[in-house]
Amino acid sequence: MLSFFHLRKIFQLEKSSKRFFTWAVLGLAFSQSVIVSTLGLMNGFEKSMKESISTYLPEINVTHRFSLALTKEDLVSFRQIAPSTNSFLYNALDGFLLKSNKSSAATRNFELPVDEINKKFKVQLSSPNEIIIGRGLAEKLRLKTGEEVTFLTQEDSQRSLGFSRKKIKKIIDFPIFEQSQRFVFSIKPQDKKFFNHIGLSVPGVTPEEINSLISEIETQMDFNYKVEPYWSDFKFLLEAVEVEKKSISIILQVIVLVAIFNVVAFLLYFKEVNARKIFILSAFGMSKKRRLVAWRKLTLVVWSLSCFISIFFVFAFDMALRYLPIFELPAKIYYLNRLSIKWSVSDFLMIFMVSLIILFLITSFFIRNIEKSSILKNLREEFN
Repeated sequence: MLSFFHLRKIFQLEKSSKRFFTWAVLGLAFSQSVIVSTLGLMNGFEKSMKESISTYLPEINVTHRFSLALTKEDLVSFRQIAPSTNSFLYNALDGFLLKSNKSSAATRNFELPVDEINKKFKVQLSSPNEIIIGRGLAEKLRLKTGEEVTFLTQEDSQRSLGFSRKKIKKIIDFPIFEQSQRFVFSIKPQDKKFFNHIGLSVPGVTPEEINSLISEIETQMDFNYKVEPYWSDFKFLLEAVEVEKKSISIILQVIVLVAIFNVVAFLLYFKEVNARKIFILSAFGMSKKRRLVAWRKLTLVVWSLSCFISIFFVFAFDMALRYLPIFELPAKIYYLNRLSIKWSVSDFLMIFMVSLIILFLITSFFIRNIEKSSILKNLREEFN
């Protein structure tokens, strides 16, 4: 009884068949890698956005539902509700940064506890009059470290605006465009009594764990408070990415279908050029069932090679996105300058198994039609 290995020796591919086989494998590999890369790209965008936002801000933010000020009494309440978190009061104040009355920019000023500043920025601020700004804001207003600027922002009562002079302590590269252009950080004054945020810091947790913790907090807190994850400002963008990820993955299956029909074309071509050998094997007693098994094994070889090559394609796409200048994104539109592909083993398995099922369904139909036709008839047509 001939094994598949022996059949491979008998049906050695000629030059034209090898070329056809190579393009069929590469086509299927490319189509699978495109889907994995697209899903990974969207996962990478979502993950990069969330990681960048959480780098300098607490994972969970608490505000008053009616925009009232928060005090130490509110902080004590949340420390009892969520004792596992590092909770603190802080301010997020919108205002303007003025440079010598000649240029200005809208900013969001974060007043955080001194230990949070030290931990997140690795810099020592000695007073509330020292600030950390993004490189985008510094380049926009041509600011330098050590320079003094004027802020127009909410005063301690948070009901009126006031001017204050602050000194730039450090300029850093924020990963997100909006952070780089607008965010300003300083330590909160010791004598300040009113704040508009309570931060709950829980480093090292996943977004799913954060959502679970928020649900737990909401069951115990007063209705006057509103609890949101750190990515809430970009919530609608991230939700849109999730919807697009599902719809695009379905649409891109069309590419897989085209590649599968290339595989079918190869099988038909293979059958035509090897009609004599198939006839001889049938004459020597190779049953129809064994021929069907052989066709399926050949299909499985094409699929296996395409899966292996598609992994290299994905890595190549990722390297291109990370380092080639042509793939640098306009940060004003996409928030991030660079994207990378974030994939998991489950992503590859899902795409590979779906393509295998579709491949077997389509090729099975054509293989059965091949076997239904008379081998002797096909052989006569070849000699005519």
